[in-house]
Amino acid sequence: MPPLLLGAMKSLISWVSVRQVLLIFLYLLTILGITFFLQLQSQSPHQGQRIPSPSDPQQLSPTDQGIWTVNSAGRLGNQMGEYATLYALAKINGYQAYILPEMHQQLAPFFRITLPVLSSDVVQNIPWKDYELHDWMSEEYRHIEGKYVRLTGYPCSWTFYHHLRQEILQEFSFHDQVKEEANRYLAGLRGQHQNVTYVGIHVRRGDYVQVMPQVWKGVVADKAYLEKAMGYFRAKYQEPIFVVTSNGMEWCRENIDASRGDVYFSGDGKESSPGRDFALLAHCNHTIMTIGTFGIWAGYLEILQEFSFHDHIKEEANRYLAGLRGQRRNVTYVGVHVRRGDYVQEMPMFWKGVVADKAYLEKAIGYFRAKYQEPVFVVTSNGMEWCRENIDASRGDVYFSGDGKESSPGRDFALLAHCNHTIMTIGTFGIWVGYLVGGETIYLANYMLPDSPFLKIFKPEAAFLPEWIGINADLSPLWRGRFG
Repeated sequence: MPPLLLGAMKSLISWVSVRQVLLIFLYLLTILGITFFLQLQSQSPHQGQRIPSPSDPQQLSPTDQGIWTVNSAGRLGNQMGEYATLYALAKINGYQAYILPEMHQQLAPFFRITLPVLSSDVVQNIPWKDYELHDWMSEEYRHIEGKYVRLTGYPCSWTFYHHLRQEILQEFSFHDQVKEEANRYLAGLRGQHQNVTYVGIHVRRGDYVQVMPQVWKGVVADKAYLEKAMGYFRAKYQEPIFVVTSNGMEWCRENIDASRGDVYFSGDGKESSPGRDFALLAHCNHTIMTIGTFGIWAGYLEILQEFSFHDHIKEEANRYLAGLRGQRRNVTYVGVHVRRGDYVQEMPMFWKGVVADKAYLEKAIGYFRAKYQEPVFVVTSNGMEWCRENIDASRGDVYFSGDGKESSPGRDFALLAHCNHTIMTIGTFGIWVGYLVGGETIYLANYMLPDSPFLKIFKPEAAFLPEWIGINADLSPLWRGRFG
């Protein structure tokens, strides 16, 4: 063979060999990459989920940490109540909370929930202790025994979780795209209006139309109720816009007067996308609800907006408080409401109870004097003469405000609500001050005998928030009257 041809053949063989090697190398590299990707996928959880790992106590395997969860039952409002109750009770009892995949599927598309999700196989393999809840917080729920507890029922009372209000609101904050969609829809309703106030209306019908009268001996909202509720907002606000959502929209269109052009029927009328309807209501300024947990949650997320003060009332209260400051630099204002008046006679005669006495107020005031450097106590009452005789003002840190008869209760209320903390005695006036102030609240506890008829209509644990501080009343005058 000629040398030139032989050299050409050798070069060709060499080139083919190198090309084959490169192809084989690329092929193997591709196989390794796909294998690695599939392995990574098999080890990575879906969004919002975790895969069991015995070496990680935060993962889902039944470790010594214990696992608490809650049933996933009902519609969106029920799911939110169950989630919030699990969040609170697991924290109180010192266990990690996990939610079921069904609950994650309901809530995660709309809210920034953070609780990890149990995988289905873990749910099936855990020896659960089912613990049924009624619909308000009870003392025994602070001491639930068991490492693997599954809470059951339909809990939705604020008494479970209100002490964690900010955390719960954070859990139920909407994803950006959900907020944008709701705000875009509301902006489209504004039109030429300048001073719009959005009022969300949720009308629960569906199965409740039959269930309420037949099973629960109750009713659903009727036309007259909605007319009164809407009339309230029409009288109060210049340009209200009513955004109606319902699972019975045909009834709503027939019974809600939309002739003024301020009513908009939203959604498909079947609540096939309840999360979107809920987001729309929650982005309104105020709420009209009928019955059901859906409306309760819409109201809960915005309730404090309804009780905001007019600017001139805020200015008057702040001006008064600023006048009490004097030369103090680190002032802490403590509002004190002393309910007397008709209660002085009615409590012992009819309700087998007492009103706050001098000793209670001394203890409550002493608590704040010991805790804060320069407290200022602002006292309002409908029995100011008694207050002046029984509250020690010799230190110069007590101010008796108002006319002592509460002839202007709104001004007294605004004054207390602009303080940092609250001392209340009895009555709803003080309870609402405590709600709105949000600081520390001291209340008169156990001020009725165990057989008081008032306890049949009033549950202290459903009125006083869990974080409030109770000081027991002195019931000895009642016991002496009974046995003396």
